[in-house]
Amino acid sequence: MCISKISMNKNKYYKLLNFQVNAKLKTKEVNMKKYLFCFIVLCLSVSLIQAREISMVTVDWEPYYASSLDKGGVYTEIVTTAFKRAGHTATVRFLPWKRALKYVEEGKNDIVMGAYYNDERNKIYHYSDSCMTLNTGLVAHKKLGITSYKTLKDLKPYKIGVNRGWIYTPEFDAADYLNKDEATNQMVNIRKFFKKRVDIIAITIEIFQYEVSKLKNHNMSEVVVLDPILAKKGLHLMMGRKIPDHDKIIADFNKALKEIRSDGTYGSILSSHGF
Repeated sequence: MCISKISMNKNKYYKLLNFQVNAKLKTKEVNMKKYLFCFIVLCLSVSLIQAREISMVTVDWEPYYASSLDKGGVYTEIVTTAFKRAGHTATVRFLPWKRALKYVEEGKNDIVMGAYYNDERNKIYHYSDSCMTLNTGLVAHKKLGITSYKTLKDLKPYKIGVNRGWIYTPEFDAADYLNKDEATNQMVNIRKFFKKRVDIIAITIEIFQYEVSKLKNHNMSEVVVLDPILAKKGLHLMMGRKIPDHDKIIADFNKALKEIRSDGTYGSILSSHGF
């Protein structure tokens, strides 16, 4: 009889012990779930804090970016897609070039979209990796009878149309001995060129070809692209160094740009715009 009671008490004790152990395990499981939930919320919160809206400014520059183009043009879509991949939202406003540079330098906007590299500008702006490579060169009237030059000094007899505030190459920009005639933008420059007010025009070759293709009374048979071209140049973003997080934003963009190039997104965007 005593043995039976002792056995029953042991069973009760083990049941109570198992209950307490299970209760503790359930409590730990609930606590772990709470901790996991809090961790996820914290991670999401940090992600949302780091992501932000980026304001970009640039000039109309068909066929690569312009207010009149679908999705702002191929270059605009590449840039906004890369920023979206990086977790940011980017918007763009189209302004006169000099004003765009000024606004970003002063910190009123974050980024100038689409610019060639220059050492002096690099002191003011943080450059991204190149998003696209274009050819900068010199286009002459075929009737001038020249097709090439050995040095820029060979071009001293000619009036050369350039865009005000634009960067070409260090050598060309510093060539004060050349007769350079400034225009406010590329279309004014092209009009002056075909009106014979300048002999040669310094311009991105692809842009010139595109603009000439839209003209009714002129075509590429009237001109010659002088050999050699001035340079193959990368087209970058420039972020104002006054913006506190410029290092992070440019790093985010560069990383995302590599990703969309690797996974085929970049190529798909080019194809969708006919490039």
